[in-house]
Amino acid sequence: MRLNSFFGIPKLKINHVEHKRETVLILASIVSNRSRCPDCGEFSSCIHDYYYRSINDLPVFQNTTIIKLRTRKFRCKNAVCNRKVFSEQIPEIYKYARRTTRVAKLLDNISIELTGKQGSLLSSLLMLKVSI
Repeated sequence: MRLNSFFGIPKLKINHVEHKRETVLILASIVSNRSRCPDCGEFSSCIHDYYYRSINDLPVFQNTTIIKLRTRKFRCKNAVCNRKVFSEQIPEIYKYARRTTRVAKLLDNISIELTGKQGSLLSSLLMLKVSI
């Protein structure tokens, strides 16, 4: 069984895993050779730059889990498209999100079912950081 199958994110390539204090740090990248421009829909394989995103995931053995995702920026090759550069995206991690969709859904359910104080206590016990 592959490690990335535990995350439910098929396009995630795990490059390295570190355990520091009470945190599991997973260095990962997206497996693809190209990405689709969100404006015109054309595929591009011309990499412009990359950056890192820190994304919280469900805890592992009572350790906070952080995915450090290396995200590439691509150049749009369509001459009539207004967007020149765009970032690759995957559906399991929302655009601009700081947590995976499964953590977001769990926190949504907690907030619906419990009051503010109880939800805050439960999310703290589950080691899910809600705010800074």
